Amino acid sequence: MKTSKTISRISFLSAIAAGSIFVYAGVLKALDVAGLTESIAAYQILPIQMVPFVAATLPYVEIGAGLLVLLRPWRGAALATLAVLNGVFMVALSSLIIRGINIDCGCFSSATTSDPTSVSSALLRDLVIMAVIAFASLSAVRRESSGT
Repeated sequence: MKTSKTISRISFLSAIAAGSIFVYAGVLKALDVAGLTESIAAYQILPIQMVPFVAATLPYVEIGAGLLVLLRPWRGAALATLAVLNGVFMVALSSLIIRGINIDCGCFSSATTSDPTSVSSALLRDLVIMAVIAFASLSAVRRESSGT
């Protein structure tokens, strides 16, 4: 029982960490929607007409999902949303690597640099974040399936 309680606490802290990362990133993006618009366009993935809409909504989806992690009844859904967002970010970053496009990912700022390590570093960071989300999700799923 003690091990289960420890895992549950670590899982909760993992959920808080993941949620906090997305709230922080979302707030930074919300403060600079014009820069975010440029960053999203630099990925050359979305039709240019969609970029302003994505730039206007993405920060608030990140903030909302990050905050919902704090609410136990919504934690599983919020973590699933964070996992989907993070997965999309990882696919977009992988696309940049495959296509040889070197830009700043725009994850925590709108700075546009051509540092070739920034994309691979961002992908590595997203892999770590995904692991944190996965660990946090295990406890949320276990709790929901047991009805506690």
